[in-house]
Amino acid sequence: MDRTVFTNANLVDGEHPAKPASTVIIEGNKITSVGTGTVTDLASGDRVIDLGGRTLMPGMITCHFHATYKDLGSTPSPYGLERPPAYQAVLAAKQLELALQSGFTGAISAGAPFDIDPSIKQAISDGLIPGPRFMAGSRDVSTTGHANDNFPWYYEMAALGMVRRCDGPDEFRKAIREEIKRGAEIIKLFVTGGHGVFAPKELMEMTEVELRAACETAHERGRLIRGHIVSKRAILMAVAAGIDVIDHGDEMDTECIERIVEAGRSSPRASSSRRHSCSRWARGSASPTA
Repeated sequence: MDRTVFTNANLVDGEHPAKPASTVIIEGNKITSVGTGTVTDLASGDRVIDLGGRTLMPGMITCHFHATYKDLGSTPSPYGLERPPAYQAVLAAKQLELALQSGFTGAISAGAPFDIDPSIKQAISDGLIPGPRFMAGSRDVSTTGHANDNFPWYYEMAALGMVRRCDGPDEFRKAIREEIKRGAEIIKLFVTGGHGVFAPKELMEMTEVELRAACETAHERGRLIRGHIVSKRAILMAVAAGIDVIDHGDEMDTECIERIVEAGRSSPRASSSRRHSCSRWARGSASPTA
């Protein structure tokens, strides 16, 4: 098999200090050799690239990515309905291509409207568009009147765009199941206001029993769950409920960190099904340009 040989690289592998004058050999889509010095077994079909001291490093992963966002808040439209779904899908494709070109070989969604994420993920996997490995997100799931459910009642909105409203644990269970059925791999909750939305950070957007129902339902199906969470009270509640990702965490303090560490050590919710979900995503296909 023909090889690609990178020479004279300033290698950053994520585990050690940078190593100048490094050589990295790739066969197919696998790194087969990392070392220093001159390569003595070059074959006629090998492609040799002298990096001239430039940095070579693993692809980065962006862990809070909204592929459909553009000029957020610049229009008065209800959240997620700023543009037609087809336009937002094209925008998502361009944003993910840009992420890949910028060195991100993995992206994890923090939410998108109209089930755009699962379709874009499939298009990347099928080689129709370039993009990184992508973990598809859900709509923003939360209660009636939460921070992004802020349009006037007399609009009688039927198309909710980014917003998935539910009230009570049973509705949360149904909502999580339906979002997963539509292809979401990580579910986004709005647990509090604050951090860029109109509702105050002290506002609790859902109850503890609703949050627990959402987390349990996602985990039963091997999916992850993340939340827009700002206040300390909500952080502690979310940790106790078993949430996987705390977004923003403006009031994070030592007590919160200690609770998070303890939950990671002792909780049985670190189940094999969810670990399998993460590893399956990590092994997923990136575009040929990755």
